[in-house]
Amino acid sequence: MRVEERIIIMTLTEEYQHDVRELLALMTPANQPVVMKAIELVSKYAGHRTSAQPVATTPSVAAVSLAAASSGAANYDYAPAPDEPVPAAPTDIFRVERRLIGAEVGDQYVSEKQVRTLGLDDGDTVQLDTDDAVPGQAPNIRLVAKSKSTATPQINGVQFAVLQRDKRLPADYTLSATNNFNQHPLLTTDDDVPFKFLIRPADVERLGLQAGDIVDLSWYSAEGPQRAVVSWVHGDDDADLAAMAQKRGTKKTVKGDLDATPKGYTVKIPFDLDGRRVLFVGNAANSNDMALVVAAHNGGQVTATDATKGSQLKTKVGHADLMVLITDEVHHVTTNTSVKIAKSQKVPYAVSSSDAPFSIERALYRAVTGMPAYEPTAGTFDYPTV
Repeated sequence: MRVEERIIIMTLTEEYQHDVRELLALMTPANQPVVMKAIELVSKYAGHRTSAQPVATTPSVAAVSLAAASSGAANYDYAPAPDEPVPAAPTDIFRVERRLIGAEVGDQYVSEKQVRTLGLDDGDTVQLDTDDAVPGQAPNIRLVAKSKSTATPQINGVQFAVLQRDKRLPADYTLSATNNFNQHPLLTTDDDVPFKFLIRPADVERLGLQAGDIVDLSWYSAEGPQRAVVSWVHGDDDADLAAMAQKRGTKKTVKGDLDATPKGYTVKIPFDLDGRRVLFVGNAANSNDMALVVAAHNGGQVTATDATKGSQLKTKVGHADLMVLITDEVHHVTTNTSVKIAKSQKVPYAVSSSDAPFSIERALYRAVTGMPAYEPTAGTFDYPTV
């Protein structure tokens, strides 16, 4: 059998580089983490071969001489190829491990601001540039591949929560959040009741929080929203907040707005709701305008419902301190059912003939002061004025 006259001697380094090139040729964004792991293993075992000095992969001198003799070719003396250092596997590629605030990348902590700027998510693959790193500062990070995982996330959260002062919280707690700045519930229970987030005193002190601030909240799925922490505070110049406000067609809330009279409504009757939760039955689509009236009087959580079933109304009334029925928006059967439930649960209520702001304000005043629920058909009550 004829033997090739020329034998190519491949050193370990050349073999390693050849394998790496083949792996890189197969790499796509979807399989990038797997390919990088394969390169790491190739480097590991190539290093073992070098350090252990196993039998060379190139033909021995005797084997080459024998092959040449049998083919009639001239003999050559072959010197064994010197061992060359095998390049180390990449050590700057890591997976992002998201935390409630910020993230961990390798042995580095990445701030929440940097995570948001880069758009990083749990499981993303990134590369750290430590060559130009400044002591005491996080290194530059380059996103290599986004995570394709479909697993249930370990961290959940809500955005744009509006903080409000709440006098009925446990000791040491002063702020809570139920709605976003568009007055939509941040989270609802299985009974379709808005969930109230209690803001930890530690977060209030750490971030200097006060009523009117707009924040993001996060929590570990295994612990539930009861253990939520403030992960981000939106500033007045927050681009995401401005974009959401424009999308929803509403003006963004700024710091201090909830402590002042909302610009959408001017108080005409002086009274203080003192953080009371208000339920509107009827015209849920217009809840934003009605919520402005409540906020103008230092009210708390606002819920509006078009529910007609007694079981649904009972649940919602049970989570309210005051109830206002809007008669031109609900059937008389719903009105009667709501009144019956409110009386049984001893929840003060009043009836408004429409969702007009001044009509809503008068109904709130009657409910909070114990006046008759309905306005007289002839004449009107003598309401105080500002």
